[in-house]
Amino acid sequence: MKTAVSFGEGYGPKIVKLKDKKLKRNFKVALSGEHTTNAMLFRIYYPEARVVYKNFLEIEDAVLNGEVDAGVLIHESILTYNDKLEVEKELWDIWVELSGGNLPLPLGGMAIRRSIPINRAIDYENTLIKAVKVATTHAKPLSRMLHERDLVRVDEPTLQKYLSLYANDDSVELNEIQYKAINKLFEIGFENKFYDTLIKAEDFLVPNEYQNLRNS
Repeated sequence: MKTAVSFGEGYGPKIVKLKDKKLKRNFKVALSGEHTTNAMLFRIYYPEARVVYKNFLEIEDAVLNGEVDAGVLIHESILTYNDKLEVEKELWDIWVELSGGNLPLPLGGMAIRRSIPINRAIDYENTLIKAVKVATTHAKPLSRMLHERDLVRVDEPTLQKYLSLYANDDSVELNEIQYKAINKLFEIGFENKFYDTLIKAEDFLVPNEYQNLRNS
């Protein structure tokens, strides 16, 4: 889907370790999921690392208690991690090196089953676009509401910072540069044998043009 997307622009997931800890080439690391941007980029850059997968909420503690040598933090954890930890490497820097720079880092998006009828899929996407516009336009009152209902794990200033990074005007609808970034990510994955097929994002969009054809 071309809405509710999340990109990093000079920032993104962070590889953290205990301060002053020296990592070996085969260090043990905790990642948040096998089929994620951060996992693929990490595994390309650190092919000898020993990877374990954990709930992203458990990764910081796993590094602190020595269960793993390092961990890749995502979501609000990149803003709130313990001061006993330090950043070993920014995933953004790995992305720039692999992609050649000048492209945002694709981190999150929405998908819909292809078996859903086209008219319904179009309605779902249009509704979601409107919802994301409302959310980005009214981020401050909505974040206060989330706090009042105890639905978030961070304080309001941290939430505002997080939303400015990952849920902003660029999240409403994919633009040309974002399509290029997604396609570059798939290209990197294909070249490194993470994908069997070279995927182009534009080939898998909800076919909104069908609505106009149907009504013509």
